[in-house]
Amino acid sequence: MKYAKRNINIECIRIIGCFMVVFLHTMSFNKGLNYYEENIIKVFVLNGVALFWMITGYFMFTSDKKYILRVKSTLLSIFIPAMLVILLTQLFAPWLKSQQSILYCLMNPDIDWKTVFSDFFSWQVNNTSICMHLWYVWAYMRLIIWFPLLRLLCKNEEKENKIRRGYLILTFLCMALNNIWTILQHLLKTDIKVTFFSPFDINIFYVLLGYEMYAWLKNETEIGYFRRNITSGKMKKISVVIILLMNMLLFGISMLCKEIDLKFNNFTSIRTVTVIIATVCIFYILMHIKVKESLYKIIYFIADKTFYIYLIHYMIIRKITTSVKLKEILNSMNGWLSFFIISLSAFLISLIAATLIKSVIKGIGRCLKINGR
Repeated sequence: MKYAKRNINIECIRIIGCFMVVFLHTMSFNKGLNYYEENIIKVFVLNGVALFWMITGYFMFTSDKKYILRVKSTLLSIFIPAMLVILLTQLFAPWLKSQQSILYCLMNPDIDWKTVFSDFFSWQVNNTSICMHLWYVWAYMRLIIWFPLLRLLCKNEEKENKIRRGYLILTFLCMALNNIWTILQHLLKTDIKVTFFSPFDINIFYVLLGYEMYAWLKNETEIGYFRRNITSGKMKKISVVIILLMNMLLFGISMLCKEIDLKFNNFTSIRTVTVIIATVCIFYILMHIKVKESLYKIIYFIADKTFYIYLIHYMIIRKITTSVKLKEILNSMNGWLSFFIISLSAFLISLIAATLIKSVIKGIGRCLKINGR
């Protein structure tokens, strides 16, 4: 009964997306891989954050939850935990960088309040080096501000469908032109900078894609069982082929970038069209996989912790890769082995920490309820 209303496929996407994010962030610290090895891994893990945005869109516009309650929930469950993490990482930064002990950090608190407030009022976390990944929180806050307008585009009626799909197509074309222009600008050796405009940021684009996937799958369930199985079977095979082609194309672009001396980082974001197409296909495939019931409890357990894993994993990667003793061990290993050990260790340690944090929060919640009586 506890999990009756939850979609096991969505929970699987959460976990896979979380793994992708951890693997991607490990790339920032792991130095054991060469250019080609690094990019082989990178093209397969760029979809993590995009998958989370699509999950948000899949559910966000199908709920009757009042806007004020949605804002309150966002502040309590996302914004405040993120701010606490920022403050704690500021406090324990010397320990995370393996420069001082935890006791030293507690005895000599040195929080850079200027940076904290600068990040807060600029609606981004660019300056807080150990928390750069928390840009996601500010992007989510902007999404909540746009929500009343976006909900008007997600009524799944003919007029709204045309407007929403028109926006998605236009934005996709803008992203494609931006990618093409990046290469042409370098080849033509021109200083002309061109940005093809989109009225919303790329994160909202993925949120609307998530709702589009919800509408697609809803329509899919309304057709006959036999026809649905044939259709989804063909689409899954096509999606697998498309994912492989998109990742091969992206890796090919990485090789081209090396040849023409262009930064591949220009193509390693969720704005890249190959990433957009692959993300949609990954989402579709994972929504059609059959999960054994014996795995449900494990999947729900891990999926419940993905946000907290996201909050703290970056700092754990930093600690693992700056520890002198661990660095010696990791440097003696093969680059691939070292990379996977760091990634999996960071994920597991974050999962344990997230479990403890959620247990403490539940305990506090129970105490407040008892006192409230």
